[in-house]
Order: sequence, then C-alpha cells, then structure tokens
Amino acid sequence: MLSIERLIWDPGNVAHIAKHRVTIEEVEQVCHSDALIREGYLGRIVLIGSSATGRVLTIVLEPIDERTYYVVTARPADRKERRLYAELKGSQQ
Repeated sequence: MLSIERLIWDPGNVAHIAKHRVTIEEVEQVCHSDALIREGYLGRIVLIGSSATGRVLTIVLEPIDERTYYVVTARPADRKERRLYAELKGSQQ
C-alpha cells in the first residue's frame, strides 16, 4: 500500500487537471483510497481509483520523497483502466 502524506500542488498541475474536469478534492480522495497502484513511466506511480462520487480516475504521481508526491496529471480512467479497476474490486469482495 502506498503511504501518501502530502501532495504537491502548483498553478500548473491544478490548471492541467482542470482541463480534464478533475478537481483537487477528487485527486485527494483517490490518493487516500484503496486505489490500484501501478508502476508508470520514469519511476512515476499510476493510481486508478474511485472518487467519492464514483468517478473512476487515473492519477499520475512523481515521487518527491517516501511520502510526498507531485501530481503530474489526473483524468477520467479510460475503458481499459475502468475494466481493470472493476476486476480488482470484484476480486476483493
């Protein structure tokens, strides 16, 4: 399980996720949930999880230190990611 104590926000990443119609609150919800964690490109971490409203999102984080992460992007999960997340959630019940 990934332990996230702090997410780094700046005007650039806030504006970027807004283009995808994702809010800071949704990102925080997914990051503090039982999201699916995958290894991403260049050592980044990819989370696929559900917000409080049920939207399945894909979030890419850049590790800063052991518990601090910069939010690279966040967007609605694509069909393949939603299916993978649903399979994971189904197998945990």
